[in-house]
Amino acid sequence: MDAASRRPIVFLGLSIDATEAAHILDADYRGPVMAGSLDALEPPADVLIIDGMLESGSRLDPGEAERALSRGIRLAGAASLGAVLAGRLEHRGMSGSGEVLEVLRRIEGSHSDLVRALYTADTLRPLTVPLVSALVFARQQGWDDARLAGLADALRAIPADARSWSRIRVVAADAGLVLPADAGLVDFKKADARQALQGLADDAGVRVPGVG
Repeated sequence: MDAASRRPIVFLGLSIDATEAAHILDADYRGPVMAGSLDALEPPADVLIIDGMLESGSRLDPGEAERALSRGIRLAGAASLGAVLAGRLEHRGMSGSGEVLEVLRRIEGSHSDLVRALYTADTLRPLTVPLVSALVFARQQGWDDARLAGLADALRAIPADARSWSRIRVVAADAGLVLPADAGLVDFKKADARQALQGLADDAGVRVPGVG
């Protein structure tokens, strides 16, 4: 099967649901990537990682992604854990895109904590705000790497279960960042996910069945 005819594999979760994604790209949609997900794939395969499990027992190890790349599997990442992995493995051939990745490239330390969000187990409804959202706003306002790093450290100090927009606004304001009034309506992770899906569709010339 050649690259033009095989369906891409996409791992997603909180950032964008499979129903919405399917309107952009005809693909094999799976849940968040986790340990063993990539080892189970056989090349050739085109894989886009958007979301992944972050718990220690089920989280994908970067070494597994490296093995997939070495076997000839094409990996791309964006939006959430995909952006984290792309930032770590670009030198090994993994591609990445999006606002979230651009911010992560400029910040040291734990990137997973910056994209993490708590959610309800039954409906996957987000309960907290990923810290990276505030950092993207700061980057868009021209903050340099040192100020971004300081803001990231301040935001990381917010307990994981208390990361609401109201709490983030207070911490951001103390660091000198004024967030837009409609910040809570802007979903950078979803925007990055949609962009990555569209880019994959454009590159492969993939058409969603029934859509002109």
